[in-house]
Amino acid sequence: GVQTCALPIFEAALILPLLATLFTSMVEFALLLDSGSVVANASRQGARSAATAGRSPDADFRIVQSVLGARGSIALDNIRYIVVYKASNPDGKIPANCGVAMRNDNSTGVKDVCNIYRPGNSFAVGSTLPWSPTSRVNGITEERDYVGVYVETTYTSPLALVVRNRTVADVAVFRMDPGSDQSMSIGGTP
Repeated sequence: GVQTCALPIFEAALILPLLATLFTSMVEFALLLDSGSVVANASRQGARSAATAGRSPDADFRIVQSVLGARGSIALDNIRYIVVYKASNPDGKIPANCGVAMRNDNSTGVKDVCNIYRPGNSFAVGSTLPWSPTSRVNGITEERDYVGVYVETTYTSPLALVVRNRTVADVAVFRMDPGSDQSMSIGGTP
């Protein structure tokens, strides 16, 4: 009678909270992984722009716009840094002095090493940059620079049950395209 009817209700009362916690955890981790994928895509888009923009004076503007255009659902306020830096090789490591400069809210970068863009100044690209795009090397006969783009965001979980605020960051390094900012000629006519 009464005991057999109450048993399924009792079992459901024990199991449903566990299933709800498991389901919300899966949703939170899926959203976190999606955020990581978006940041990785944004850094790669920026690095592609860096490779093709060459030594053009507006190279960093193009890089920042590429990153912002690829940010997907990430709010502008959640992007902490976009760093354009001179990489020593394709391994993607950001120079240590750039990492220190990122933590200084007033820093725009390190001379001849990196430029730092933040949401506080609307990711504005100034006319005087610590690492000028015109100093980058992309010649056809000379060794070309590696340019890295580091993007760091703060992921804020909409549910905040299992995952709270997390830093999500990624870096991409591309070698500058040879002569990418030089005028092209077809049939000997520039």
